[in-house]
Amino acid sequence: MDEFDRARELDEKGRALSDSGRPLEAAEAFREALALDPGSADLAYNLGVALQRAGRAAEADEAFARALEAGGERADLVLSLGLAAWERGEAKEAERLYRRALELDPELAAAWNDLGVVRFVAGRHAEARACFESAVALAPEDYDAWFNLRDACEVLGDRNAFRAAAAKVRELERLRR
Repeated sequence: MDEFDRARELDEKGRALSDSGRPLEAAEAFREALALDPGSADLAYNLGVALQRAGRAAEADEAFARALEAGGERADLVLSLGLAAWERGEAKEAERLYRRALELDPELAAAWNDLGVVRFVAGRHAEARACFESAVALAPEDYDAWFNLRDACEVLGDRNAFRAAAAKVRELERLRR
């Protein structure tokens, strides 16, 4: 087996470990794979996701930066950098990165939702609501976006929109069981 095939095998192992809730073991598999294929943006991205899931935001940020360097500026990578910034408590940087992700891909529902969270926490509830509305329009089954939209409507005092969003949240909760 050549290095490329071994790197792909380790990537698959890392994905399986990540899917089974073992992010640190997944990160180790991705690190081994990157040692064999150091220019892979996808492997660096996968490493970043695993580290982020393990609560290692600073290390995740480094991996995402490496992925950006190797693969160019992609919306999913910029979104992940935003998540890492948010987890470090850097709300302004997270907002900047979420906006950049949306410049790259205006239909990235997760970026709309995450931008809404930043704005909601900052007390910019009307702006947050608009973000959550964009998220649910793009991803109508996204529980988190509906949950957040419900909360924004409640804070803004829009009872009808609150009721509609709350009904959708309950529907999605039933589907999750």
